[in-house]
Amino acid sequence: MCSARPLTTEELRNALTLQLKIAVFDIDRAIKSYCGQLVFVDSQSRVQVIHQTVRDYLLSVNSKSEFGIVKKAAHKQLVMACLEYLNGPELEGPSRRRLGVNSTCAKDRSPFASYACNYLFEHLSQVFSTDDEILDALHHFLSSHHLHVLSWIEYVAKHSDLKRLIQTGTALKKLLKRRSKHVNPLFLNKEVALLGSWATDLVRLVAKFGKNLLDNPGSIYHLIPPFCPPASAPRKLFGAISRGNSGIQLLGLSNKTWGDCLSTIIEPEETFSSLACSATHFAIGMNSGTIKIFNQSTCQEVKTLRNKHRTPIKLLRFGLKEAVLASATSKIVCVWDISSWNQRWELPIPAQPISISFAEEDSRLLVSLKNNHFFTWDLRTGTKLFSDDWTRDLEGQRALSCSRPVAATCSVEERLLAVVYRGQDILLWDFDTDGLLETCTKEGTSASMHRNVNGGVITAVFGNGLNHSLLAAAYLDGDLVVFDTNDGSVKSKVLANAQVLASSPEGRTLATGDSSGTIQLYDFESLRLLHRIKSDDFTIKSLQFSRDSCRILDIRASQCQIWDPTVLVRQETEDEASDTVSNSTAPQEVGTEVFEEHNLVTSLACPNTKTPGGNEVFFVGKEDSAVYLHETRTGNQIRKLFDHGSKTPISWIFLDEDSKIIASVDLSSRVVIHELSTGWKVQDPIYDYRVGVAVDQVLFSRKHSRILISSSVSPSVL
Repeated sequence: MCSARPLTTEELRNALTLQLKIAVFDIDRAIKSYCGQLVFVDSQSRVQVIHQTVRDYLLSVNSKSEFGIVKKAAHKQLVMACLEYLNGPELEGPSRRRLGVNSTCAKDRSPFASYACNYLFEHLSQVFSTDDEILDALHHFLSSHHLHVLSWIEYVAKHSDLKRLIQTGTALKKLLKRRSKHVNPLFLNKEVALLGSWATDLVRLVAKFGKNLLDNPGSIYHLIPPFCPPASAPRKLFGAISRGNSGIQLLGLSNKTWGDCLSTIIEPEETFSSLACSATHFAIGMNSGTIKIFNQSTCQEVKTLRNKHRTPIKLLRFGLKEAVLASATSKIVCVWDISSWNQRWELPIPAQPISISFAEEDSRLLVSLKNNHFFTWDLRTGTKLFSDDWTRDLEGQRALSCSRPVAATCSVEERLLAVVYRGQDILLWDFDTDGLLETCTKEGTSASMHRNVNGGVITAVFGNGLNHSLLAAAYLDGDLVVFDTNDGSVKSKVLANAQVLASSPEGRTLATGDSSGTIQLYDFESLRLLHRIKSDDFTIKSLQFSRDSCRILDIRASQCQIWDPTVLVRQETEDEASDTVSNSTAPQEVGTEVFEEHNLVTSLACPNTKTPGGNEVFFVGKEDSAVYLHETRTGNQIRKLFDHGSKTPISWIFLDEDSKIIASVDLSSRVVIHELSTGWKVQDPIYDYRVGVAVDQVLFSRKHSRILISSSVSPSVL
């Protein structure tokens, strides 16, 4: 009745055996004898309810039947059955594993294995969070020295979808968050802390090592744990095992935890211009006309789409049913079929687009343009259905009709388009009735269109879900205002200095980005600050939430960052009411994540000898055109050795220990050679030459009287 999918008779028999601790024979006969009027076995040996009304009646809290089912008790039975299997001998990991062995020996799995490994998360979200028996079983599974959790991760990577790990991590987060409402946080024990760590670790493992897990599922045992942060559960529990078997020991990590940043995508040769998310993918549009598609779970690139016009991608939007993707340039809107990634339609537009939306189950495409026109297309035929100028009824406002809007946002639920003009208040237009509404002002009154004395609105976004009638607007003077479009009233107002806005798909969270690169998360209706992510990188171009509202993505210059702050795992109304009455709940503390400006490593060289003090060292070339000396034991920087002075990244470092010479090559093909003295110190350069072609290798003669520089064109002897 409460299973995530119908169980087969063999799965049910195994689950009952795990629960009852006795062998169950002839399950088909038992089903017919004891409950044949309620369930039946179909042609594929799946146990099915005779009718949906039977399930509804038996699960009803008012059910007086002797077969009545208490929903939470049923889910607990399923959780315990899954954990009984996951903690059992079938899922014990290997006692030994040499580096390079790809997988464990094949095991005869129980028929219940697939259900237990894939659907544990479904039931965790339905049980009482205060049930200590469930938490004890979870703790045993996640900390067992028999490596049950690693064997489970290997099974999922090999036989299922890595999304299951993310779903389990999210379910654990929600379970512990519900529990924190009923248990004083000061009394949270080590077992609960470990579960909290795994809730984050499971999500991070997929994002950081998803491709590695898919290529080599067995790498979870000894290759991946050493590369996890020191404070993470995989590193603390299994890092020592990894060192003992593979000899891998990772040193010099500056971050002890994962942090809020799930992944960073960098394309140095590109400039990112637009961003969109679906449940399974996210897309990044670029100024070159390229669109790159990434897997939402692993953050790995899966497809590249190219606009034949090679013009910047201004806007991207996935369909609500996620079957299509729309991309817009200044003159063309392309509609892509996600199943094949082929272009379905190419729709010409007379002006630059400022918003794209889908309606009518993705059969309609709505586009607003900078020439004050609104277009609607039928995507089943590719024909234009509607075109109108929303300013045509503005009497005495000819200047306005000729001006160009700076932004627009569309609410399909409210059938409204909110248009932003420079220095003015927000104009609302009902595209269903073709009626121009009065404008929203942050003074809380509606008025005719006029210039705002505070500089006007920068950008705006409609809410989603239950908050679809709310409209958030960022003003030039720094105010962030939420309007109720039903009556034009102001719901909330704070000072945020926002320049970019995004609403979560479930409608409860509003994200803002400012000119300093800081992201702030607010409760949409009250504008209560929930979380802050501070970064010194670049001005944010665009913000988007993942379709499940649990992640926030941003693009800035040539990089995209995927953030996964815990605060986004917010309880649904039914979740909040699902447990017993809570004790006092402490307010959510605002978190801050500070990132220093990146100076990326671009080249490495490792000598075989040690410093006079006995420490091993290595040389690091970075994008700031400098070469640094680092200590191998800790990874810490010892000192800066020298600088090319050109701010061009160091592409190669070549070291000749016999001759005590180090050569560095930057991206401009400049070769600089220094002589090394005792203690890895350098003197003034003995050679400085720009080759003019890309350098592949540098070799020295024994007495360093000659230098061989190899390139793709021809070698040079100097």
